[in-house]
Amino acid sequence: MIALPTSFHLPEVVTRLPHGCHRDCADLDARSAEFARPYLRAYFGDADRTERYLQQRIPHYGCLAYPDTVGDRTFDLVNLMMGVTIYDDTFSKPGIRADRAATARLHERWCQVFDDDRPPEGPAHRFVHDVMAAAAARMTPHLARRSRQAWRDMADSHLAEAVRRQDGVTLDPDRYMSERLTNVYGWWITTHVEYALGIDLGELADAPEIRTVRARAIAHIALVNDLYSFAKELDLEEAMNLILVLLHRDGLTLQHAVDTLVELIHRAEADFVAARDAVRAGPLGSRADIRAYLDGIAYTMTGNLRWSQLSTRYHGDQHDGSLVTGGTISLTPRPTIYSPSRAGRVDR
Repeated sequence: MIALPTSFHLPEVVTRLPHGCHRDCADLDARSAEFARPYLRAYFGDADRTERYLQQRIPHYGCLAYPDTVGDRTFDLVNLMMGVTIYDDTFSKPGIRADRAATARLHERWCQVFDDDRPPEGPAHRFVHDVMAAAAARMTPHLARRSRQAWRDMADSHLAEAVRRQDGVTLDPDRYMSERLTNVYGWWITTHVEYALGIDLGELADAPEIRTVRARAIAHIALVNDLYSFAKELDLEEAMNLILVLLHRDGLTLQHAVDTLVELIHRAEADFVAARDAVRAGPLGSRADIRAYLDGIAYTMTGNLRWSQLSTRYHGDQHDGSLVTGGTISLTPRPTIYSPSRAGRVDR
């Protein structure tokens, strides 16, 4: 175990990409919270943890990352943000994360949800099933298949991460970034740009030049996530964070690792811009759907950045929702979403 200081300096992450926010964001945030509340209450078993979970403003991620979502898709899209987050958190549940057999069973159960249209048992599984079904009703069959595959791929990534963590394996930085593209839900995020805009790129979504744009955007998303989630993931003893990789594999100090990560974020944005501009200047650049998709991808990057700077998920339950753009970050223990509350217990 590496001894760490009690704080570090967070440099400002500079972006030159445009920011956006859906015009109906306040209404969408409120409606999505009301929709999710009964599922979350059943999952956590008490109101305290439910409200702490809602305080993270997870639907707001959808407003920031997909600001141009077509009107009849907005509610379903912000609900997907809550669905994919609670899905992620089931793998961090006490009794799951340290037990390989339990993780494998959870992986299998989620794969059954993604492969079967019948409503599953369990509030978390039902919630994801219900929001997936609502969104799929507005997808083309091809896009719906790709969306389901992205969900499955994330489950596989969670299982692989659990095995590595339980075996004490730390990936080298290059292998880490390759794995992280899926683990950070990046392919899922960029697939749902198509859903938000009401388009289906078909096989072009995996054309080499488009795949490169997506991968570079996802790298930015992953690195930003690693920067702002570090304090949270340190408490959870997570392994999928580049700061931890740099500490363990490269022997950097914490501040050096943080500074290196911010440099990589800036480089990732420049790499994305170069790949995006190459597509714009090429044969695909004349297509309206491709141009809209490229703009949408950029918004996922800035939306992810802004949400990561404001959410209590990364900055603690007492955070007021203001943007944390720089300054001193304290590494003090904080409750997890599963920490005991005054009443009830997690028994599902």
